[in-house]
Amino acid sequence: MYFYCFGPDSKEKNKVLNRKFHNLHAKYNGFFNANEIIKVTYNDFLKTRKENYNLILPIFPLPSMEQSKNWYAPMDTAYRKCELVIFSHRMPHAKKGKNRNSEWCKYIDDNWMTMGKTRFYKKNLSKALKIFQYVENHYEIEDNYYESIYWQSKVTYRNGGF
Repeated sequence: MYFYCFGPDSKEKNKVLNRKFHNLHAKYNGFFNANEIIKVTYNDFLKTRKENYNLILPIFPLPSMEQSKNWYAPMDTAYRKCELVIFSHRMPHAKKGKNRNSEWCKYIDDNWMTMGKTRFYKKNLSKALKIFQYVENHYEIEDNYYESIYWQSKVTYRNGGF
């Protein structure tokens, strides 16, 4: 009986069970696992990093272009996880008016942010900037609105915009 409501059209139904199902899968299949991949990759980078104490130490150390090539495989895996979750569990409102851009699944914007972070760490700054701008424009009422602005400033700084 419970599996009947999770068919292909379960994304269009605003039922409590459907929202719980899609929120659970969006959080743990995409968002959590992708962020764990990013954390493990970043921590491995920090362990192997050699500091040059003759220069100013960075607050947020990032890999160089050569080092970021080692990040391509894990970042692509994290990106694909989030992309699949957005495709499979997005539940947009069917209403018109002020709620037309709202989302019933509350982890979709988090998955978009994770996708942007993977592009940032791969040094694909133009795609990262587009993703962060998308989050800023489509999820104004979510917590990630301000985080997307923060990441846009990081991307702009890395591009030499400041």
